[in-house]
Amino acid sequence: MKKGILSSFSLKLIAILSMTVDHVGYVLLPQYFFLRGIGRLAFPIFCFLLSEGLSYTKSRPKYLFRLTLFAVLSEVPFDLAFNRAWLEFSHQNVFFTLLLSFGAIWCYDVLLKITDRNYFVAILAVLPFCAAAELLGTDYGMWGVLFVSAFWILREKPVFAMLAFASVNIVLSLTDSHIIQMYALCAVPLLLLYNGKKGFYANKYFFYAYYPFHLLIIFLAAKWKYGIL
Repeated sequence: MKKGILSSFSLKLIAILSMTVDHVGYVLLPQYFFLRGIGRLAFPIFCFLLSEGLSYTKSRPKYLFRLTLFAVLSEVPFDLAFNRAWLEFSHQNVFFTLLLSFGAIWCYDVLLKITDRNYFVAILAVLPFCAAAELLGTDYGMWGVLFVSAFWILREKPVFAMLAFASVNIVLSLTDSHIIQMYALCAVPLLLLYNGKKGFYANKYFFYAYYPFHLLIIFLAAKWKYGIL
């Protein structure tokens, strides 16, 4: 049995609060750089929870449908909040990253099975999804796919999973001036405190819907702040 004090609900709550702080800082309060640092906690937690969700889901096609639906629904709010445009195709929202990550680990599982547990061949299944993330310009790009894949492939060995995540995160932090990404390492202690339980019940669609909803609120707040409304 996993020991820890944080349930899935607790981690989700930390993630959405961190994400909100990050987006408020980016759009409304860019002078307060520390808000972006706080925001680095969110994505690793979401990646970890996607891996966990895949472990427990009763229907992968339904899970895939939910990710696809909210990827599409979130794109306009995402573009309004960050690009002040209804649609902007150079950068896609994080649900597309999670969607591609889901596809990567599903294909990994299929190849692992049909190749009689040839891990090298199975891991190669992740690479096309990394390439797709880069071509589509999804949030975090190939690094996001690698985060989720690391959590999934090493899910039976949590310490190694965290080390793999930390390694990928450090490489990302040292490339393309993403040094702020170092703050994401602060998520590791939180993930190691996960107890494997759902915790307080909340409708799963709440956490999906929160993403586009909070982006719309931030967009409207930005319009008000800058005197556009």
